[in-house]
Amino acid sequence: MEAKERLPFNGDAYIGAVHIVDGMPEYWIGMFFPADTEVPESFEYVDIEPLNYAVCYLYDKENSGEFYTMDTHNMCLAKLKARHFNRKEDDWCFERYNCPRFTTPDEKGNVILDYGISIDC
Repeated sequence: MEAKERLPFNGDAYIGAVHIVDGMPEYWIGMFFPADTEVPESFEYVDIEPLNYAVCYLYDKENSGEFYTMDTHNMCLAKLKARHFNRKEDDWCFERYNCPRFTTPDEKGNVILDYGISIDC
C-alpha cells in the first residue's frame, strides 16, 4: 500500500490558538489537521471539537503590535456582535498566518492576519 501525504487544513497556514482552561489561557502553536491524522513522535497535539468560527481579517504592517492586543480582540468581538454573532465563551480563538496573505506584503507594505473566534449558532 502506498502512503499518501496528508495535507493540513487551511493550506500551509500556521496557527496560534488559545482557549481558557481552569480560568487561565492555554496557548498552542502549530497547524490544523483532520481528526484522524497521525501525530509524529515527540510532537504534542490537542483535539479541538468542530466549532463554528467567525473570522476577522486584520490589515496592517506585519510587525504591527496592534495585531496581538486585547483591544484588537475586543474590537473584533464588537464587530461580530454588530452582525448578531455571539462568542462561545471560553472556547477557541486563533490567529491564522495564511500564505500569501500574511507572508507577502501588498503594495502598501501591509499583510492580513486572520483572527478566528468561536461562535454560538
